[in-house]
Amino acid sequence: MVASDENRSWLKVFAALDESQRRWLAAQKAIELGRGGAQRVHELTGLSRVTIRKGLNELRAAKE
Repeated sequence: MVASDENRSWLKVFAALDESQRRWLAAQKAIELGRGGAQRVHELTGLSRVTIRKGLNELRAAKE
C-alpha cells in the first residue's frame, strides 16, 4: 500500500522509534483514524493487528 503525503511524515518518525514507542504511535494513529484504523495502520506499517491492540491497551491503561 502506498502512503499518502499525510502519512509519510509520521511513518518516517515511526521508523526511528523503538518497539514500545512504535506500538504506542501505531495505536494513537489507529485511534485518530477511527473505525478501521487498526487495519489501515497495519497495512501502512506492517505491524500485526495484535501488536496494535496491545498498544491500544497500553495507552488506555496509562490514562487510568
